[in-house]
Amino acid sequence: HMWRRNEVCPRILLVAQSRASHADLVEEALKHSKAAYFRFDTDLTLSQFKFSAHLVNTQLRGEIVGPHGSCRLENIRAVWWFRVEPPTLAGTRRVGRESRRWIEQETKACLISVISSLGVRFINDPRFVDAASTKLHQMRVACSLGFRIPPSLISASQAEVRRFRRDQGSLIFKTIS
Repeated sequence: HMWRRNEVCPRILLVAQSRASHADLVEEALKHSKAAYFRFDTDLTLSQFKFSAHLVNTQLRGEIVGPHGSCRLENIRAVWWFRVEPPTLAGTRRVGRESRRWIEQETKACLISVISSLGVRFINDPRFVDAASTKLHQMRVACSLGFRIPPSLISASQAEVRRFRRDQGSLIFKTIS
């Protein structure tokens, strides 16, 4: 969304990857409802966005600037968080693999720290997304809370899958990621 300074300040921050089709659908719905939002694609190169945050007493202030505009952190009232990737490190061929991994981890950790500290409402709070995305763990927790969970199999063995199908009947296949 191209946000211009004379428009209403974005109040919804949409944090995603540039190729996230689910985020595209949410963005279309926000456009349709004429909601003031700012989309922040975290997988852009570090040269395509700037990010700064200042803690003043208990108030977090700062700005996210991207190729299509900017958004003041203090104006955000809600965040819609999708699984994100750290930014692409363009022009860093001379940076070693370990340094590159460290830069990516630090950038993602900084982003999660700042955005989760805004004190606003979240859809998919980043502090809990990773835990919730572990499907096997979630199934175990649900079962321990009394939910009925169907017999499940995670396997790379065709023979094991065939045996499971023979024992269970019909199957539903799901990705683990």
